[in-house]
Amino acid sequence: MLVPSLMIELRKTIAIAIAVSMLLFSIAHQLGQEKKLVSVPRGDVGAIDIDDLRSKWQENVFRILAEYDQNLQAQTTRDALLDLQVPADAQDIHLGLVLAFQAASDTRVNSSVTVENARAAFIKYTTTHP
Repeated sequence: MLVPSLMIELRKTIAIAIAVSMLLFSIAHQLGQEKKLVSVPRGDVGAIDIDDLRSKWQENVFRILAEYDQNLQAQTTRDALLDLQVPADAQDIHLGLVLAFQAASDTRVNSSVTVENARAAFIKYTTTHP
């Protein structure tokens, strides 16, 4: 049998995991409610140049972040980020930005720190993937 203090810690860990899961589900649900899916016609779209896609994505994110610095509209920034095509190797960085601006638009505690951490991760990515 586990020591009572270990049982308490285990319960706390499980409660935190459940809370985080519920938070992520809530965010995903809210994002799903705000954006309607649009079907894209299939056809000959040609090959995608990954370097061109990465370059355009980086330029757009820099522009969107600069606009945020001017207007501080977190929801507008999140929506603009959601409209971008993202290279596969940058999807984690992009998701971090989207979730950070979702937290800021919900005025969650420490959301400004979350936004700055996501921005720093993006800047780091751009230095390693020019």
